[in-house]
Amino acid sequence: MRKPVTFLLAALVPLVLASCVTSKNPLSDEKTSSVDRHLIGTWHQQETDGSPYSMTIGRKPATSNVMEWVSLSHNKRQEVQVKRHDVFAKPGRTKYISITLEADNHLIGKYTSPDANTFELHLLDKWVVGKAVEDGKLKGVARRNNDGEYTTVSLSDPPEKIIEYLEKNADTCFAREPIVYKKSGVADK
Repeated sequence: MRKPVTFLLAALVPLVLASCVTSKNPLSDEKTSSVDRHLIGTWHQQETDGSPYSMTIGRKPATSNVMEWVSLSHNKRQEVQVKRHDVFAKPGRTKYISITLEADNHLIGKYTSPDANTFELHLLDKWVVGKAVEDGKLKGVARRNNDGEYTTVSLSDPPEKIIEYLEKNADTCFAREPIVYKKSGVADK
């Protein structure tokens, strides 16, 4: 799962988007988010195919509580592609993160910081959240293919309802294997 998710964040490929849980609403907004200084910096991850992936997170210009995730990649013609994503961090017992892919389309996850140079991202588990939508525990869309695999899981509940569900089901609703990023430098203070 690591390669599709990080590639998704780098290139926003629509086919890969279908493999993740998205939400119409971020878990927080500019008023209820906060800048997590630990996330600010340049981060690297080694892809499963050995290729490097890096991105930089910083405070979004002209905002007080929103961060921005910026990544660089190349398209098929070797042209540089710059992708920018708003990042909303919600502090608390569990650190939640919403990453804007496009208007009304956000990845939801939780993150941990085992040390000053590590950032671990756990995205929502498509199987657990898809079943919650089917069972009416969350509002949204959960579609399966002919093999019974979820092809689309998208939430439409307001942030408070999603957070309530996440708090009650924190042990099962996030991917067990995190995407692990290592910091490559210290951000200016």
